[in-house]
Amino acid sequence: MKGTEVLREEHKKILKVLHLLDTICNRLKKEEIIPIDHLKTIIRFISDYADAFHHAKEEDVLLPFLDKTGMPKNGKQIEEILEEHLLQRSYVEAMTDALAHSEFQSSETIKKFVSQARNLMGLLSEHIFKEDTLLLPWAERLFTQSHQEELDREFKALEKEKGLTKKIETLCEDVHNLEKIYLGEGKPKPTCCGCTGHG
Repeated sequence: MKGTEVLREEHKKILKVLHLLDTICNRLKKEEIIPIDHLKTIIRFISDYADAFHHAKEEDVLLPFLDKTGMPKNGKQIEEILEEHLLQRSYVEAMTDALAHSEFQSSETIKKFVSQARNLMGLLSEHIFKEDTLLLPWAERLFTQSHQEELDREFKALEKEKGLTKKIETLCEDVHNLEKIYLGEGKPKPTCCGCTGHG
């Protein structure tokens, strides 16, 4: 698979989990009781998959690669991407703080959680749209087939270096179980999260 295609597939999974989070937030607003463990699983997905797994590929591999092939890493578009990664982390931190509150089920704390979750959903949805319609097409114009293959190899090496593969497989399975509960999803496809080995 081309390196840019790997990122697009991961975007699809992230968007699906944002849909799951939106569904859960709607239930919280209706004062339904949602198990905290379910919310923690989604936060772990955003933190471990969207950030440590996916954004690491962009920051540590894709952007330096773009810089080498003609797109300056200090350009405005790249700076915006990195700033949005930082902003996403601040929203996740705020959601985590709300969950850690001793009175999470209080209306005020739930309201705070939902507000930060909405901020996160809006940011990530727009962020992915910009990458899918601007950054990745630009990369695909710059990269040769050899570049794409090297990018994919470096992605795999990064996954191995960080020791994330098994953790991500388990996390994707946990998220899929939540999708079955809240979205009525069926059996997961082998490529549901952009990683292999848990069909």
